[in-house]
Amino acid sequence: MKGVQLEWSNLTERDIVRYEVERSANGIDFYPINQQAPKSNRDDKASYAHFDASPVNGANFYRIHV
Repeated sequence: MKGVQLEWSNLTERDIVRYEVERSANGIDFYPINQQAPKSNRDDKASYAHFDASPVNGANFYRIHV
């Protein structure tokens, strides 16, 4: 299966409205590809994952925006 598995965690999740996964082909211009609601928001650890089934050709850069 072609794609990129992204995984991240927040050790002290609190007051998060949403996580937005962003992708860029050049490392400068990022575009949202997914949003996820927080699991806990109770000042504890939460882990997340997103599978990008449509990465661009070449390098892909990702960041998580809250």
